[in-house]
Amino acid sequence: MVSRVFREAVPMPYDLTVAQAEAVVEDIAARVSKNDHVESCRYVGVTELASSAILYYLEIRSDPLYRRQVRRDTLRSILLGMEAHHVAVPFEQLDVHMD
Repeated sequence: MVSRVFREAVPMPYDLTVAQAEAVVEDIAARVSKNDHVESCRYVGVTELASSAILYYLEIRSDPLYRRQVRRDTLRSILLGMEAHHVAVPFEQLDVHMD
């Protein structure tokens, strides 16, 4: 049996306060909740302090039949939510020094 629940990471930059990041993630969760085939979406907490971002997780409940489309829609909602709050998507950076 396939679970109705899956989790998706929302990467937030280290330069935001926890309160700022959580406000953005809560807004993203509300956006995801409105997507087709989503039964519910909630913020579950910080799951990792990664090298380039803090990962905040969403728990999404949906029919497994629509899992791929729900995930695509969720990723789009994450990008739109971050854009609406003027938060850049964090990425690995490599500094190269030439001597």
